[in-house]
Amino acid sequence: MDRVGRRMVVVLMLVLAAAALSPAQQRNVSYATGSLANVPAESVVVDQIGISPQSGITRSVGPFLLCIWNRRGNNTEHFSLTLDTAGAAQILSLDTSPQKFHGSVLVDLQPGKYRLRLTNSPGLSVPIVIQ
Repeated sequence: MDRVGRRMVVVLMLVLAAAALSPAQQRNVSYATGSLANVPAESVVVDQIGISPQSGITRSVGPFLLCIWNRRGNNTEHFSLTLDTAGAAQILSLDTSPQKFHGSVLVDLQPGKYRLRLTNSPGLSVPIVIQ
């Protein structure tokens, strides 16, 4: 597959991932073919020391790729994005395992305060603010 074909597959995967967001928090937008080829990314890294960025992620409204790296070695983890309130429903999720230690998902949220939580490590989380 050539470079353009690979980009089209990646863009399609990103658009499909965005469709998995909760309708209440997902922005109702459509993406022209190729418009997400240069979408910005935010990385979250989990390792034996903790999680980074500890200070959180602040972004303006618009799509971005949330990249998660689980560098804890032999650890399976479920990452869940919710509103930053107690008992909030999951908006999107991503699972990692020793065989699949990283992943990414296209995020395009309404303005608000959110939190990326780790199910198996409840003391670790990253606040995400969309302005």
